[in-house]
Amino acid sequence: MPDGREVFVEVSASYITYKGRPAILLVIRNVTEKLEMEKRYREFFENTLDMIIVTDLKGNFVEVNREFERISGYRKEEVIGKNFREFFSEDEAENVFRMYNKAFKEKRPLYGLEFIQN
Repeated sequence: MPDGREVFVEVSASYITYKGRPAILLVIRNVTEKLEMEKRYREFFENTLDMIIVTDLKGNFVEVNREFERISGYRKEEVIGKNFREFFSEDEAENVFRMYNKAFKEKRPLYGLEFIQN
């Protein structure tokens, strides 16, 4: 930028016909603010004192934060891609699944879930 600011952009290009002639349409989107928000989210995610766990709809771990690693004793690399059921007794896993499923169906946050880890 003329004022020296650094701006991050996302560019997409498409072949088009413009006024009867071949042309390239460039769409340039400023993503600087989006990247800054993602950075702040990542910092919060990694540095909060709460465990944060992201799973897919089948219960497979997609992401966990440092506090999860500290409290659970598992490293991120040990759990990513594995199903939560591998880390609980059958009864505990079923209870977690029922609560998770209820929260998903009702589109409401899940509070007060207690469990014993294997």
